[in-house]
Amino acid sequence: MLKSIFLTSVLASSWIFGQSQDKKILLIGGDFSAMFSSNNISALDITTKIPNAGGFTPGNLMGTYGDNSGDYKTLYLELNPDLLIYVTDKLLVGLGFDLINERDKYESELITKSIMTTFLLSPEIRYYIYQGFYGQLQYNVGKAHDKIVSNNLSIPTSTGFRSVDYSTIIDGNTQGFGLTAGCSIPLGNNVIADLALKYILNSNKFKYDNKSEEGTYNLKQNMAMISFGLKYILR
Repeated sequence: MLKSIFLTSVLASSWIFGQSQDKKILLIGGDFSAMFSSNNISALDITTKIPNAGGFTPGNLMGTYGDNSGDYKTLYLELNPDLLIYVTDKLLVGLGFDLINERDKYESELITKSIMTTFLLSPEIRYYIYQGFYGQLQYNVGKAHDKIVSNNLSIPTSTGFRSVDYSTIIDGNTQGFGLTAGCSIPLGNNVIADLALKYILNSNKFKYDNKSEEGTYNLKQNMAMISFGLKYILR
C-alpha cells in the first residue's frame, strides 16, 4: 500500500515537473529594423509657432533654397530590445525599449541634413494568430533629439543681404504607436527568429533656439520598416 502511494506520488511529481518545465514563461530578445526612402518636403505634416520672422521650420526653409530643395532622402534604423510575458500560449504582454535613428539628407543650399534620435519606452502586446504568425501593438512615449545642419547663407532682403545659419540642436517629447505583422520561425533550443513588417507613427513636439530665432513646431514621423529579431523562450 505504502509502496503504491510512493510510486503514485513520484509519477505525479514527475508529471507536474514536466508540465512546469514545458510551460512558456518569458520571451526575451530584440529586433533590428531598417528602411530607406526618397521623399518630398510637401509630404511632411508640420505645424509651427514662430515668434520671429524668417521661418526655421523644414517646410519653410528646405523647400525654398536650391533647384530640387523639396527633395530629401531618409534612412531609418531601429533597435528594439524587449521582454514579453506569456499570459497564454498565444497572448503575450511586456515592455520594450525603442531606439530610433532617422537621418535626412536634403537637396537644399541651406539646410543640408538632420539627424534625429528618439528614445522610447514601449508597452507591447503580441498575439499569435495562427502557428507562428502574429500581430503586435505597441505604445511609444519618450524623448527626441534632433541635430539640424545648416550652411551659412546670405539671403537678399529689402534692406540688403541677411546672413543666416540655422544649425540647431533641438529636443522634444514623443508619443505614438507601432503595429507589427510577422512570423516567428523556430531555430531550436528555445530560440526563434522574427521576420516582420513594422509601421510606426510618432508625433514629436519640438522647442528650438538657434542663432537666428527661437520657436516651436510639431513633426510627425511615418515609418514602414522591415524587421528582423532573435528571441529566447524561457520555460
